[in-house]
Amino acid sequence: KHQYQLLPVTGVKKDFTNGNNKKILLQVSSLPNDVPISSLSNDDLSEEDCENLRQKVENGLVEKPTVADLEEKVKSLHEDITKHWIARELSILRHRIDLANEKGRRAELYEFRKRRDLLQSEEEQARMLSEVPNVVADVIDINPEDGEPDANPRKVITVEESKQNKVTL
Repeated sequence: KHQYQLLPVTGVKKDFTNGNNKKILLQVSSLPNDVPISSLSNDDLSEEDCENLRQKVENGLVEKPTVADLEEKVKSLHEDITKHWIARELSILRHRIDLANEKGRRAELYEFRKRRDLLQSEEEQARMLSEVPNVVADVIDINPEDGEPDANPRKVITVEESKQNKVTL
């Protein structure tokens, strides 16, 4: 069905075996080999993917993350993920600039160049790197009559990337 799996990251390694090119490797539970960060999918997760992960947590197949665990992972991965995203976005923009230039689409060309120049600026990159996502834990409501969680208990831990975007686990 899917060519990917949602698995918890247990560690991060930096590999310098290729000279000056550092390679970020993720240690993932239940996988024998480390996974290069560049091989991660940039696709959005569906609600079904999130539900499958919740089910794995409920069944004990995947350890339930704590807020402290998520905060630590966010801090350790944010810089590498952001730098990877910037490099990928600049590559896409180069392609779009070339295409807009070939097709004579001046308005698009202007917008793509403006976006490229912004992403290439040290100030913008520093701003993006300084915006480390906040981890916010939502609490399960306890039913006061019986002291049990509500009929539909679901603890949601969100990683707030910006005011518009949230990643939910």
